[in-house]
Amino acid sequence: METENQIVFLQQNVYGNTIKNIRGWSNTEITNLEGYFRMMGIEDYQSELAKLKQKIKSVTPENIDDVALNLVRTLVENHHLQVLFLSEFYYARMKGIEEYLINKEFNIIKPFDGDEIQEDKNYTCSVLLAVKKNWGDFNREKTETDIRHIKGTLSCNDQEIKCFFAYVPFKDRDNKRKKMLDDIKKFIDDNKNNKILVAGDMNTDIGNAENTEFKEIYNMLEDTVPEEKRNSPTWKESRLDYCLVSKGFTEAKTEMLETVSDHKALKTILKLF
Repeated sequence: METENQIVFLQQNVYGNTIKNIRGWSNTEITNLEGYFRMMGIEDYQSELAKLKQKIKSVTPENIDDVALNLVRTLVENHHLQVLFLSEFYYARMKGIEEYLINKEFNIIKPFDGDEIQEDKNYTCSVLLAVKKNWGDFNREKTETDIRHIKGTLSCNDQEIKCFFAYVPFKDRDNKRKKMLDDIKKFIDDNKNNKILVAGDMNTDIGNAENTEFKEIYNMLEDTVPEEKRNSPTWKESRLDYCLVSKGFTEAKTEMLETVSDHKALKTILKLF
């Protein structure tokens, strides 16, 4: 049930699972299966691999959109949310999601202006934010980095929250991973006198001792997942997805939700006063 001082925020990695569910086998799994066939001495493994690879080639933009749309529809219709963040979003193929959210009276916030993303590009690594109309507003800050994050101010009931929604690169190609993590740290420092929300797929397990840069961010804020659940994975055996907040919230609590995605969704209840 919605209350005036409460935000229901939900985040989900939407694209990787879609491909996995449609294709049935990922390229990595096919490679592993080929090794298994050879080890077992199965002579006709090449024909089996050919069938799987043909199945992958049969994927079309339409059925990718259908699977992703069904996932988002389930989240929206079951959780009475006001704010939705989708990572690994494929703009060129997932137009149905945008149309659905608009029809459900959400404002769509993209990490770029106008039609900057070209339809023929594979923008699988982008993000989308949706905020319920007549509930609140989001003022996006323009950025010079990339299309994998959205930052700005979420306003509702005379309250403001400085938000940084991110899909952090898994590998540090062209120094982009480090730059985004540095941007998050600066964002927190610049807004230390405000309520802050940092959320998304960080592609980092807090239990990995090597992830010192993300640990700095993690230690600057508070984890909204209950302490006894903080070692629970959100993707395979790793915890990659987070919702972190500053002090100032009356309550901030996150639960992990099983969905058809290979990432768990995170549902966070934030009480403002």
